[in-house]
Amino acid sequence: MKRTLNTTAFQIIMGISMLLLAVQLWNMQFNLADKYREQAKQTAVRDIYTSADRGVIYDRNGYQLVKNDPRYAIAVTRTDLPTGSDLYLTPIYLPADATARRNLYNRLATLINRPDVTPTSLARIVDGADKQPPYRPLLLATGLDDTTTKAIAKATADKGGDDLARVWLAAAQKRVFGGLGALVNAPLVVYMVPQELPMKGGGGNQVADEDGRKAVYGNLAYELAPLGGPDAATIAGKLGEALSKDRPIMVFSGVSDMVAEEIRLNAAALPGIHVGSELEYNYLRAYSSTALDAVIVKSNISHDIYMQVGSKSRELPGSSAVTEPIRAYTDGSLYAHLLGYLGPITDNELAANPPPV
Repeated sequence: MKRTLNTTAFQIIMGISMLLLAVQLWNMQFNLADKYREQAKQTAVRDIYTSADRGVIYDRNGYQLVKNDPRYAIAVTRTDLPTGSDLYLTPIYLPADATARRNLYNRLATLINRPDVTPTSLARIVDGADKQPPYRPLLLATGLDDTTTKAIAKATADKGGDDLARVWLAAAQKRVFGGLGALVNAPLVVYMVPQELPMKGGGGNQVADEDGRKAVYGNLAYELAPLGGPDAATIAGKLGEALSKDRPIMVFSGVSDMVAEEIRLNAAALPGIHVGSELEYNYLRAYSSTALDAVIVKSNISHDIYMQVGSKSRELPGSSAVTEPIRAYTDGSLYAHLLGYLGPITDNELAANPPPV
């Protein structure tokens, strides 16, 4: 009898232990998945390649013939870019009535439901940007998760005069490119993503919707007309270049904040058309399938900008300032016959510099 009781007690203890283990395993797999995923990103191992300086060349008298000059650039690494969404407001649409503003802040704070986002903090952000250009987007909150993003998107879907229709969401990585673009004074550009242009048909039988695409080109030409942008036929012609390179193609550079806002508001009529910093476009053009590769988005920056980018790594995650050594020849082509060429001479160079007879 005593042995039976001991066996039963042991079985109960083992059963409880297995149940607790199963509960903890479920908790780690589902409730804590995001936490451990972020930790894994922080401990990822990557190979970082740096360009080695080539040797400095002197003549027998110690005169420097060849040296290495630093070239500074901005790079972006995809795996380090922020995820989630950010919330923006365009100041021109901000309610003039103080009560309406308070209601807007209260509703946003309720939807976001985070201790760092309160009606007071939102009011402080808006008031602090009082002199900001009216069509320049104002960042209200960063790093919104999927649940919050969906709740805000649903609340802003009604455009019938609701105050929430004045706010909008964007991928968090656009904040990084926007911040970098502001540092180097990069222009806003309009670019086209061919894969997002209208298609018709279903399954594997999809073909280009030519009528739908013509409408997109016409709508975009209308938006860009005040800036002297291309007409619909010119925009259509750019599509061939985009398809041949399997990359986005720039349609227009130097877009104003107002036109950028109009394109955003008319996104439904402009599928495949995007507005962003020139650095964002450069990143997409040079996109690497390897998430750990650093993509150069801006070359030949000043040392001052180089230092600023390095100091803003926390504000602009995923960005980095890099240095590349560039070969510099003290006396130009004077010693070319001794030092050699960087590559084979071309026919044009040979014609411009014929060998002596």
